[in-house]
Amino acid sequence: MEKPTAAIEISSAEIKLVVGYEIDGQPIVLYAMRKPIDAFVERGQIVNLIGLIDALREIKEIKDATAKLKLTISEAILLLPPLGLEVYQSDKTTNVVSPTGTVEAIDISNVVSLVRKEVIPHGGQIIDIVPDAFALDNGVALSSQPLGEKSNSLSISAKIHALPFSVIENFRRAFKEADIVVKRALVAPHAATYLLAQDLTLPTSYLLIDMGAEVTTVSLIGDRTLFSSTYFEKGGKDLTTAIMASLNLPFDEAEKLKRRYGIDHRSMSFYPTIAQSVDIEGVEKQYTTEDLNRVTEQFVYDYLVSLKQAINSLMSGYDKKYLKMPFVISGGLGRLSGLDELIIEAFPDNKIHFCIPKAIGARHQTYVNTLGAILANNRYQSYLEEDRPVVTPLTRGGKEAKERK
Repeated sequence: MEKPTAAIEISSAEIKLVVGYEIDGQPIVLYAMRKPIDAFVERGQIVNLIGLIDALREIKEIKDATAKLKLTISEAILLLPPLGLEVYQSDKTTNVVSPTGTVEAIDISNVVSLVRKEVIPHGGQIIDIVPDAFALDNGVALSSQPLGEKSNSLSISAKIHALPFSVIENFRRAFKEADIVVKRALVAPHAATYLLAQDLTLPTSYLLIDMGAEVTTVSLIGDRTLFSSTYFEKGGKDLTTAIMASLNLPFDEAEKLKRRYGIDHRSMSFYPTIAQSVDIEGVEKQYTTEDLNRVTEQFVYDYLVSLKQAINSLMSGYDKKYLKMPFVISGGLGRLSGLDELIIEAFPDNKIHFCIPKAIGARHQTYVNTLGAILANNRYQSYLEEDRPVVTPLTRGGKEAKERK
């Protein structure tokens, strides 16, 4: 059995941790947890670094007496939000240095180093290099490293994922101060594609919509490959806040109502009180599911308007027919009862898929990215162990996305 891998994703509401490995293309979960955090991260940006560091330290040592499990998280894959993500295409060729004309590890290193030297515009920083293919001088293309193959040259075609330095730095710093080594960093929607690829009922090209706590990301996936992403600042935590404000309830109680009822249109002869509070004038108020529906539906209607705007922005450079691509929905807000009907109504031309992980112990939608990271880690190695010098310009990967559709 391979050594277990830990993957950590940090959102505005919680830290998600999965420890596991891969068997037959599926993630096997040894341990999974969601640790609630409050006011450490806002809209994808760390605002309380010290608080987050303390929270990460608390999950370093795992002791589960029931499962007879004891783990120390000394290193982990870091999942980063795709805020300001840029995806670039890079194609490089180098001569094979072996006198026998056989591809060796040094040749892989040499050709990848050419990719690593690419200039990233706008102060971006390379997060990941994802090989599409390696090619030999006879034109043969291979998805894996062609070690031992005869060739006088070696080419690589790869995607470069880059994020603004401001998005990356504090997450890395939090890991360092918590004494957790960043094994590698992956952008969240890219990691998700590896998990989603295992579900043969899902399409290979789609819009991946991750409905988070305070941020929703929309990512273009073509032939199971991430090409671009955008986001808007709205999510499940905002719905809880809307319920809290409208019904004058504590945040925790509003959260419980959201999770328990969602949008509840069951026909009843009698609508019992589900919550009560006192308004600003001191008058006691009682609320039923009809009151909750009114608040929740209004939020969802506004949310879907923002979603439509984000999709139109993301797909603005493509033929209008691609606006009818299927949706794959993940994230905590995707669990909201009744949401599916309103999305289908708002997007009648798109087939809607809700992603529910099948991994035992991690079947919550919020684990999609961390589970995918376990698989991605086995599919290709990280090429970013060393410092990256900067030399040549890039072309966007988006152009190829149109060609591959």
